[in-house]
Amino acid sequence: MYVVSFISSSAFYRQFIIKNIEPFDLEATTEILENNLDAKISAKAIIRFYELTGGIPSYLQFLGRELCGFSATSIGPPRTENSFDQFLLQEGDILFAEQIKSFSDKEK
Repeated sequence: MYVVSFISSSAFYRQFIIKNIEPFDLEATTEILENNLDAKISAKAIIRFYELTGGIPSYLQFLGRELCGFSATSIGPPRTENSFDQFLLQEGDILFAEQIKSFSDKEK
């Protein structure tokens, strides 16, 4: 067993610390969305956003970036669901590509 430790002057100091983050609650999700989106997001959209992501930080991050890409002044539930659909398509494409790579030439 090897233990890697870095001194504070190292370029990799504290770069590999794994932290488990629990899903955010609705209040924290609301705060994140309201503070980080330029557009106003409706209360119904926030609730739908939370239902779709379950408060999982990586999903919040991805969907938040998707919502930032829209030039709308306000965001409602349909826009939130559209962003989630885009997320599923992209993740599905990645998983499909990885699966195809594992196939033999005959299987392809």
